[in-house]
Amino acid sequence: MTLPTLFRSWNPPENPTFNCTIIEAARATSADPTLFEAIEIGEEYLKEKFVDGGLRCNNPVRYVLQEAQSTFPNRTVSCIVSLGTGTANVICMETPGAFQKLFHPNSLNVLRCIAEDCENTSEETARQPSMRDSYFRLAVCQGLQSILLTDCEKLGEVATHTEQYLRKHDVSQKVSRLVELLNAHTGTLDQ
Repeated sequence: MTLPTLFRSWNPPENPTFNCTIIEAARATSADPTLFEAIEIGEEYLKEKFVDGGLRCNNPVRYVLQEAQSTFPNRTVSCIVSLGTGTANVICMETPGAFQKLFHPNSLNVLRCIAEDCENTSEETARQPSMRDSYFRLAVCQGLQSILLTDCEKLGEVATHTEQYLRKHDVSQKVSRLVELLNAHTGTLDQ
């Protein structure tokens, strides 16, 4: 697939998608083949299978902005929050596990580039003048290098590194600004 499927909570003027539950949408977006099963969504004989977009669209912020511009052409984006799983070097593929052994080494390099593209997309978005005060990217930048997606027994370690990340001065200021912005725009649409 070249474009991701957009699950919406409203009926768009064009290209409507499935009327699915929030649980189905969450399952579709997190159905990583190594961790969670794909999900089928749709009418009885028209079901489509969905898997995580991580190999193609790990940071969908471009599509979010396109959707906002298309849906609300005369309005500005008040706030976008992008939650990452870490920076480019955080992804660990050093010691080949069962998942990595399924792929040729060149394929692993492609996967690493896709993961790095996630942060590059974020950086490009943050540099746009229109996003200066409305785009917030939060991603733990150190400490998770040796933790794989399948290391669920290390959640305490992930929590510790996340708490340390949130205590950093610049991150704390970013979160405070985000909370301030969200509170200021409660129940309003900017034009």
